[in-house]
Parts: sequence; C-alpha cells; structure tokens
Amino acid sequence: MAVDNNKILAKMIHEAYQAKEQQHNEEKMLHHIANIKLLCELFLEEEAKEEPVKQEITEEERKMMLGEGQGKDPLSSKPLDEDDANGLSIFDF
Repeated sequence: MAVDNNKILAKMIHEAYQAKEQQHNEEKMLHHIANIKLLCELFLEEEAKEEPVKQEITEEERKMMLGEGQGKDPLSSKPLDEDDANGLSIFDF
C-alpha cells in the first residue's frame, strides 16, 4: 500500500513546525528533525533500491534509538497508583 506524497509532505511540514516550536528543548527538536529525515527517506526509497548505499548510524542516533542519555531509567518508574494496576510491566494483569 503506497502512501500519498501529499500526506508525507503534510507530515513533514507538521514535524518542521513542531521542531520550530521546540527550539528551546534541543532533545525534542532533534526528535522532530529525525522524524523529518525518516519521512524524506520514504521519497528516496525507490532511488535507494536501485543504488544501495550503506548508511552508518552515529553514536547520537544510536543513543536516541535506545533511549539512553535521557537521564531517566525506564525500569525505575513507580508503579501506577490505580486500583486495577498490578506492576510496572504492560504484561502485569
């Protein structure tokens, strides 16, 4: 199922606007810019299939994808304070 180019462009514009709104928060701004990069790759997908190019992942990109360096350990969260919540995992019933 192909996605309409106009929809991709609209998402890119939305992400650019969100990045501009988050200029004071570099981490959030870079997240929106990374989303724009991903959307751009949708346009370039056909070209990349014809001429494969190996792209290296930078250390910063690796940390963003793994959620490192955000100053918060996701496993150290407090349990939900709700009557029907049993624990930290989404698989706790």
